[in-house]
Amino acid sequence: MMLNDRWTIMNNSNSELDSKHPNKPKKCCRFLLWTAVVVIGMGTVIMATVTILYLTQYPLPFISRGGISSSPVILTNPKESGALVTVSRVTAGEPINIFLDANCPDFSENFLRWEALQSSLLRTLTNHNADDWQERGLAQKLTEDLKVLIGHAHNLRLEADSLKRGQGVLEQRLDGLQSEQNRIIQVMSDSHSRVLKVAAGFSDSLLNLQRETDSLRTLKSEMHRDGNRGLQRIYSLTKSGGYELRIDMADFDNTTAFAHYADFSVGRDSVNPEEDGYPLTVDQYSGSAGDSLLKHSGMRFTTKDRDHDQSENNCAAYYQGAWWYRNCHTSNLNGQYLRGGHASYADGVEWSSWTGWQYSLRFTEMKIRPNPKPEFRSPGSRS
Repeated sequence: MMLNDRWTIMNNSNSELDSKHPNKPKKCCRFLLWTAVVVIGMGTVIMATVTILYLTQYPLPFISRGGISSSPVILTNPKESGALVTVSRVTAGEPINIFLDANCPDFSENFLRWEALQSSLLRTLTNHNADDWQERGLAQKLTEDLKVLIGHAHNLRLEADSLKRGQGVLEQRLDGLQSEQNRIIQVMSDSHSRVLKVAAGFSDSLLNLQRETDSLRTLKSEMHRDGNRGLQRIYSLTKSGGYELRIDMADFDNTTAFAHYADFSVGRDSVNPEEDGYPLTVDQYSGSAGDSLLKHSGMRFTTKDRDHDQSENNCAAYYQGAWWYRNCHTSNLNGQYLRGGHASYADGVEWSSWTGWQYSLRFTEMKIRPNPKPEFRSPGSRS
């Protein structure tokens, strides 16, 4: 019996243990249930708070209104409005235009009076002793609100002062910009006027140069025609022979000399003397200057534009004259008038047999006349 009773007791103990095991799962379920209730309640409160803030247009960092959020765009002096400064957002509605008046009133004194009034009211509330706890609470709340208002008023005064200073700086910069713009416009206007004057003067100079060039061309043509006309007249007179030539010359010391040629003609026996170059014929020298022309006999007349000499170069261009050059000359009576001795070689009014090749004569004169002694005519002359 005792054994059975012991077993019975043991069985009872096991029964008690079995009866105690279901209590632990019940406690865990209750804990999880309360946790879920708390989480749902907090979520509901947060959602309600966010909804209220959103409906009251409170800016939320994680919610953008109107699509893509953007930073404000600040424009100065926009063309579409008369505002001096415009602040707007790309996705917002109408821009905010800020008008700055150069003569706007100064509110600094008003802010100072406002701060003094709030400070006086704050001291009054601080010194007020209320018996009722509700009145004390209300006074304390008013005191805190006044402190916040005093801070706001102070900040507004500082911002107004800063805006006033910024407006003054902006006005100075705008005035400077306007002055610089006026200066640039004036400089451009003056430059344009000077350019027009220079262009007009340059145009006049070009016109004058063109006129002078045309005059030089005309003069050159006339000189060429005159030269040909002079050669043509000499040809007309001497083509049949029977003429003599006398050349008188003088230097800058008033010393004189002459050269005489009993036989002289230009273009003798030529059918077309201009194409033949008006060839020279001289013979039978006499005189005091020495002979510097017989070596030129038989040569054609050479100019700078008509080269008839026997040199590789154009003797007329090289020695600055026009003559019956051979290769090149012993006389150059149509050379440059260099007034006596000169450093250049043989490019003056030269008669080499008398003064050499570096002395330009003061005076020369060529004269022709019919030969009074017919026996001096050359055999080829015509009667």
